[in-house]
Formats: sequence, structure tokens, C-alpha cells
Amino acid sequence: MRRYAVIPGMLLAMVMTAATFAQQEAAIYITAGDTSYFKPASALSTTAAPGRWFQRRAAFAARGDYLLLAPAGGTCPDLTITPGLRGHYNLYVNLREIDHLSGLQLKLSGEELAHTITPAMGTETVHTNREILWATDVDLTDQTILMRGIGRIVYFNYLKFVPVAADQPGVAVDPERVRREPLFDVWEEWSRTRDAVPEGMVELEHVPEQPGTPAGDDGRGYVITARPYLDLVFPDAIPAAADVVSELRVAAARGEYEPVTFSVHAFRDLGPVRVSVSDLTGGAGAIGNGAIDVAAVACRNLRTSFRGSVYMRAPTLLEAVSEVEVPAGRTQQFWLTIHVPPDTPAGEYAGTITVAPQDAAPSPLALILRVHPFELREVQGVSLGMYDQLWSATADGAWLRDRFADMRGHGMTTLGYCGGLNGTIDLADGVARVRFDGTSRFEQVMEAYREAGFPRPLLWLMDGDIWAWCGEQAEVGSAQFEDLYRQVIRSVLQQSDRRNWPGIVFQPVDEPGSYGHRPNAAYIERWAVESRLIKDAGGAVEVDHIPFSTDDPRLKHALERALPFIDIFTQRFSTRPIWFEPDGWWWGNMKQQVAEWGKELWSYNINDAAFFPELPTMRLAYGVFVWREQVTGQLLWQYQQAAGNPLNCLDGSYTDMMYRYPETPHADIPGGPSLMWECIREGVDDLRYLQTLEHAIERAEADGRHERAQQARAVLTGLASSLDMEQLRARNRYIECRWEETATDSSGAGTVGGSFNIPNGWDLADYDRRRNRVAYQIVRLGGGP
Repeated sequence: MRRYAVIPGMLLAMVMTAATFAQQEAAIYITAGDTSYFKPASALSTTAAPGRWFQRRAAFAARGDYLLLAPAGGTCPDLTITPGLRGHYNLYVNLREIDHLSGLQLKLSGEELAHTITPAMGTETVHTNREILWATDVDLTDQTILMRGIGRIVYFNYLKFVPVAADQPGVAVDPERVRREPLFDVWEEWSRTRDAVPEGMVELEHVPEQPGTPAGDDGRGYVITARPYLDLVFPDAIPAAADVVSELRVAAARGEYEPVTFSVHAFRDLGPVRVSVSDLTGGAGAIGNGAIDVAAVACRNLRTSFRGSVYMRAPTLLEAVSEVEVPAGRTQQFWLTIHVPPDTPAGEYAGTITVAPQDAAPSPLALILRVHPFELREVQGVSLGMYDQLWSATADGAWLRDRFADMRGHGMTTLGYCGGLNGTIDLADGVARVRFDGTSRFEQVMEAYREAGFPRPLLWLMDGDIWAWCGEQAEVGSAQFEDLYRQVIRSVLQQSDRRNWPGIVFQPVDEPGSYGHRPNAAYIERWAVESRLIKDAGGAVEVDHIPFSTDDPRLKHALERALPFIDIFTQRFSTRPIWFEPDGWWWGNMKQQVAEWGKELWSYNINDAAFFPELPTMRLAYGVFVWREQVTGQLLWQYQQAAGNPLNCLDGSYTDMMYRYPETPHADIPGGPSLMWECIREGVDDLRYLQTLEHAIERAEADGRHERAQQARAVLTGLASSLDMEQLRARNRYIECRWEETATDSSGAGTVGGSFNIPNGWDLADYDRRRNRVAYQIVRLGGGP
């Protein structure tokens, strides 16, 4: 008989292992797939619907096949869970650690305080399922558990209940991961933490420009100034005497939205300052003040790049308030948006803006609007849009309609919809058909898209659910699989025709050229196959960020196979070799290659997706750039994207995108459009002016008015050549703004100042000057739609 010696350390390990086995055997789980435990059932969805918990099938779930996903920045209803257990238990929850702040609250019905649970952050490439002990020795008899998402992204996998006697002795809750506190009101929490700066962030400070002759106090205690609205006005701005104004002048076409801005600088405390505006009247009639929106420019903390730890407090959005506190030494910018009614007779209209501080005398400011004798043409032949995952902080019935109306009101002609089909696919006698019953996400999007009046086909960034369904019916790659895939696409297109949807452009895979970030060769292969099958079924196909010059055999072969079936290439503008082109191609090479292939070229994320108020960049991108480069599409990522708090841009591993900030009255959050969103509309209007003039030139030439047509063409030629692209190439990789002055102090902190503009030879006033020259030529030619 052989004997074994057991040393104390080994004995301890054996005891702990036995305890672990006992715990696992005794543990009771409620997983994300156990739908019957979560009430109300209406709070759950099997699609990524706003305002509901997404029951998502996920291969990376720690237990079972599902996760409950609360989207970042969203508000999902509370869930109630009834374990139906008696006796004392230790309570665990499994959450996934991702590269955003995450967390939820769990509250036992017998306790006053909730448990706020925040897993650690993962990294961009490493996400981890983490089991967290959140309560010990709890008598679960007749207890229910309330689960509340706290406005951060949540990946919930399971609750685990372990009898105290079966658990390891001495287990304790980690205070870094679990806190006891009252249940949050999500909106109030967002409001409270909107200016919170996470540890490790470094502030880039603005240094105000010192004017040669500062404006002085004339006895009112404040002064009113104006600069081009493309110029960022910081609260510490020092007013220049040359910028003091007593009137504001602006010009617009009939039906156009046009901004006009001014600032109030306080030499002493003014208290709340209220701004109001009268009707505008002229010899031809009147424009009521209901057509003029008044807003105050508000600052937020913003990252200065897509990723990184540097942030800056900068003018960011328009809050729909007409009254704001202005203390001594502060400069407050106000932004008026005039919507000229389409039937307004041409001519000059005048009214008065009244600036009325509580603790100083009011001042009038004349507002003079010149209405051009024409309307602008709708943009022709160009898809202008934003990608959108259709997140919504408030999921009332009107959210999709309001969202699309906002996009159309800012000149968008398409939408980059990110999501799945989410409809029912019926298979009968080997034939696949899509059945829409009014509840699927894709159908709802397309119906709202049509009703909003988008004139161009929708770009659909697909999520793979059609591929997955076909893979469940037949072996991937088989003739049967491919036939089913084509049938599904044909069914979608047939329903699109029957329902008068504006059309669909299919983007089957996102950035297949970025395979280095996704080390799965099947991803590249799938793109090539789907492109062929969609085209076979009669669809139009788009691909973004695909390297033309690659020598990687997998990607090169996939591109060669897919090329006959691609209609649109979406590429990133660059002045020098770009990251996804391994052999160093830049915009000029890519543009030439697309033309040789006879394909369309769209532009994307022209400033490398940095959500910082680059106002000239946004205006140029959606206007003169599109016209000058003759691209047929311009897209940005994305309309709204929040890592957590949608009012705080710093609480994720990369920047939020908030072209419109959400609003909620009960938490005193006015929300409103970003400054960049307003300047995107101005860029679209630039394009409309240019296309309107080109149309007028064609009519003039057809009518034999060649001299005037030639003069107008010379204006367009001069405008195109006035952009100094050589200077841009020398200083920039993308089209983006540069500070006139930058410095680093002895502590290593950075400062910036002066003008914030694109180094392309245009100053901030040139955009309106050149538009006015185009407008003048339209008038001379008697132009219009």
C-alpha cells in the first residue's frame, strides 16, 4: 500500500477546492436568458430598441447564451426579479468589463439603500466577464430585487445566489466595486456629473487673445460685440473695440435657416441677462419673431482627439434659453437662428434685439435681414448624412420622427443606419421571404425615413443577422445558403418598392480593411461573398475603408473578387498616406483609382472623427469640399453616441459624439444642437448655393446669355482655386482646424489661443463673403430652382 504525504499548503488548497465545488453545486443562477424572471416583460426586447433592455445572444456570455444589454446613455425601465428563495445567501452578479464606465444598481426590497455596482474598465481589445460579490448573508425569504441601469452601458449576464454555509468563509464585498447609496434618478445624476473629470485627464487651457485696443465700459457695465459665428467665443474672451456693434446684418434665401450671433461682455455682475427679438418688418411685409430662435452658447468638457487624456472646456452647444447669468469678467455668446418663410418677398427687413440684464440698463441691437429673390435648390445627386445607431435617451413614441426631422432640417439627404433586419424570415418550400408586421426595427426606420422626406437611398450598415439566419438553414458557402441569402435581399427590395421607400444601399460589413483589429480571415471572406450575393439580388453595395494598395493575399484576393459588385467606395480624406493604406496611398491616389474603376466615391470622417467644435471644418466638409472634390457622399460617425452620461464627453475610453444633446425638463437639462451640427447645415446651404448657381448658369447658356454665364463661371472657378490645398497638405493630415498659438508651460500643461481655423487660405469671414458672391451671381442670372 503506497502512502502519500500531504503538506499543509496542499491540504489548504484541497480544502479550498472542495469549498469551491460545494459552492458551485449549491449556487442558484438567474441568467439573462431566463426571461420569465424579469418583470415587466415589456421592458425587454430581442432587438436593440431604445428605452428597453436588449436580450442579446452572445457567444462571449459567461453562462448561458444571452446578455441583458442596457445601451450607453440610455434610460431603461427598472426590472424586478423574484428569486423565490428562502434562507440566507451571498449574492453575486456577473457583469462584463468593457472600455467604458459601466454599472447598475441592485436594491433588495427589504432594504432602504441600493447597491451601486461598478466593474473595472477593460481596454479596447480586452473585455472580461467579472463576477462581483455585492451582498452577504442576506435573508432572501419573500425578497425581490430591483435592477436599475444608471445611465451607463451595462452587459449583465447573471445573478448568482450561494447559501452562506456553502460559500467560502470570510468572503467580503469589495468597496471599490460596490457602494451603498439611494437609487439614482438617472437624469439628475447625469446633470450632477456632466462636468466631472475622470482621474488622469489633463486640461488644455485657453489663453484669451489680447486685443490691441480693448473695448471699454461706456457706463452700462457691459458691451455688445460680434465676430463671425465660425469663431469660437470662450467665456474668458476679452472684447476688442473693433468688434463692438450696434447692428447685425445677415442675408438669406427664401426658406433658408441662417444664424446670427453676438456676445455680451460684463464689466460688472449683470445678474441674469435676457435676450428677446421683435418681428422683422420691411416694405414687402413682415417676418414674425416666432421664426427666430434664441439660444445661449454653453461650454462642455471635450476631448481634443478621438482618444486620449487631453480635454478642453470649450463652446459646444446651443441651449434653448433666452436668459443666462453673466458675472463680471465673463463673455456670453448668444446665437439666433432665423428661418425665413418660403413665401417671404425679397427685400430688407429690420427689427430689434433687446439685451436686458437684471442689474443694468437694457440695450437695443438692430437686426437687419436681406432676403434674396430666390429659393435654394434641394441638394442634387449627393448623399449627405450621419451614421446613427438610433440611440435615444428618451424612447417616447415620437423619438424617431423627431430625430429624422432634425436631420432633414439640417440638410441631410440620407442616413447611415446601423442595425439588423430584426424582422421575421419565413421559409416555406425552400423559399425565404421577409415578413414585416410593424414591430421590426428596420421596418420602423424605413417608414419614418420615408415620412421624413429623405430624397436619397438609406445606407444600411448591416449587423449580420441575415447571414446568421441563412447559416442556420444551410451550410455557409453552399449553393443553398447563397440562394437563401439572395432571396432574403430580394424580398427586402421588393417590399421597399411596394412601400415606396426611397431605396437602400447595402453596407454588409464595416471596414473590412481593418482586419488587423479583427484577426479573423472569415470576416474578409464574408465581405466579398455578401457583396456578390447582394449585387446578384439587385442591391447596391457600398464598402468603407478598403485598402486599394494592399499586398496582403487574403484582402487583395477578396477585393479582386468583390470589385465587380461594389458601387460605392467610402474613403477617408487625407493629404498624405493614411493608416489603412499599407503602401502609402492618400486621397489623390484613391480618388483617381475609384474614377478608373467607374465607381462612386464618398467621403467619411473628414477630421478623423474628433468631436471638438471645428466649426469651419464642418461647414467646409458638407459644402465646398463636396462640390470641389466632386464626391457623391459625405458621412460622419455619428449623430449621437454616448459612452455613459450623454452630457459628459470624458467618461469613456474615447470621445462621445453628440451632434444634438438630449433634453429633459425635470432635471433642468435644456439640451440642444451642437455648434458643429449648426455649421453642418451651413455647409449644406453652401452646396445648395453652388448647385443653384450652376443650374442658373446652364439656363443662361441655354437662353444665349453667354457673357453673364461666363462671368458666373469665373466666380466658381475663383472660389475653387482660392482654397490653398498646398498649405493644407503642409500642415494637416486631415481637414481639421489648427490653433494659431500653442504653448507648453514649465509644468507640462498645454495652452492654446488665437484663431482656430483650417490652414487652407480662408479666414473665418471668407465663407460668408464667398457665399454672398455666389448669391449675387444667382440674382444676376435670375436664378432659382
